[in-house]
Amino acid sequence: MFSFNRCTQTLRIWESNYGRDAGWNIEQHGAVIATLSDPQPGDMFWDHYRIDIVTDDERLRAEMGTDEFWLNAESAGLVFRNRVFGEVAKNAFPSHPPFDTDGRIHMRALYLDIRPPMPWDWLLLYFRRRTADKTGEPSDARESPS
Repeated sequence: MFSFNRCTQTLRIWESNYGRDAGWNIEQHGAVIATLSDPQPGDMFWDHYRIDIVTDDERLRAEMGTDEFWLNAESAGLVFRNRVFGEVAKNAFPSHPPFDTDGRIHMRALYLDIRPPMPWDWLLLYFRRRTADKTGEPSDARESPS
């Protein structure tokens, strides 16, 4: 069955580069320990993110600065959750070593896994972009909440 809200969310995910531009929370055991923002494309299939550690746990903050912590990200129970859509990137993982010289973290598969746009979806995206260009706000920002 067609859901207008689901259709709108899918359009917004595509517009945000599959969630990359919306930012990410890194969670451990349900608590947010860091945020990722400002994605920059890197080598093929890799993106570089600015990382802001937000946990108050000093021991964890120190561990997060080590390569070993990120090498064991999956066993440490890290979850990468999109900050806007609340969905989890199930296959995301950091590189080894994880950080570049600027302190940005390299991530792979950090995106929301949805189908690619079909030709008619590109038309909707085009008209949404044109509407946003004329009004200065995204087209779904004017829609009434349901």
